[in-house]
Amino acid sequence: MRIEISEATGRDVEEISALSIRTYVEAFGADFAPDDLAHHLAQTLSVARWNAYFSRDRVLVARRGSDALGYIQFGPSDDGRGVEIRRVYVLAAAQNQSIGTQLLQAALASPECRMATTLYVDVREAMRAPGGSTSGLALHIMERRNPFG
Repeated sequence: MRIEISEATGRDVEEISALSIRTYVEAFGADFAPDDLAHHLAQTLSVARWNAYFSRDRVLVARRGSDALGYIQFGPSDDGRGVEIRRVYVLAAAQNQSIGTQLLQAALASPECRMATTLYVDVREAMRAPGGSTSGLALHIMERRNPFG
């Protein structure tokens, strides 16, 4: 069955929150103590947080049939100079099927990204594939920063 990319709206907030929590836990859950993980998820990926994100950002969802498999969140950068791709996550069971690439390509084709003079994409070093790219897309590291400090 074909992957469909569509835009999520505020009506999808519960589904996006659940998907974001599931994908985050799959990717990084082992890096946290259980209480710290629960606190982090409540602070960053809860329904309340997603309501705030939807007021600022766009979210595209990859689906196979009615099953949400991944998403990308992007919007204006904090410095106001461009667009930031804030999150790209795909369920572990759906990885290595080019879904992340399709989500990124759809976001890059958006008017905001096409017109942006600067595009920010955060990639955790642990998530990068051997050879320095993510999902076969070449990324040039312009700046390294610690997201927690």
